[in-house]
Amino acid sequence: MATTKTKLAKPAGPATKGLQVVARRPSFWRGGHQFTHEPKVLPLAELTPEQAEAIRDEGEPGGMLVVHEVDVKPEAEAKS
Repeated sequence: MATTKTKLAKPAGPATKGLQVVARRPSFWRGGHQFTHEPKVLPLAELTPEQAEAIRDEGEPGGMLVVHEVDVKPEAEAKS
């Protein structure tokens, strides 16, 4: 399930928090996003709760992703 940058009805969290994700394989898909060995940060405000849960679950021991919650700047601040 791919998402766009449109406003989600129920975001997974605040715009100031995100998930930094790195794949343990060359490429791995979860929650509608592709991950590689390069760190990728997804703001929680751009994910549904179901997507965030699927990504976090794959970050559990034995999963195919390394997932860390990080602070991010909201888009409005990042553009100014």
